[in-house]
Amino acid sequence: MINPISLLKDRLNFHDRAVLITGASSGIGEDIAQALGRLGAQIGLIARRKTKLQELADRIAAQGGRALP
Repeated sequence: MINPISLLKDRLNFHDRAVLITGASSGIGEDIAQALGRLGAQIGLIARRKTKLQELADRIAAQGGRALP
């Protein structure tokens, strides 16, 4: 199975890039937000469930990333 983090690291540099993710409270949006957080992106999170966004932002921060719900 291909590891998407390794693929992104090899091809794209997200360190200190700003990324806006819609639908970030679950599913693919949540997974992409966490992956880009590990790659050093500054992430803006958008979704209807604000409490889930704060939880996600806290998880990203705990892994060393930066995210704003």
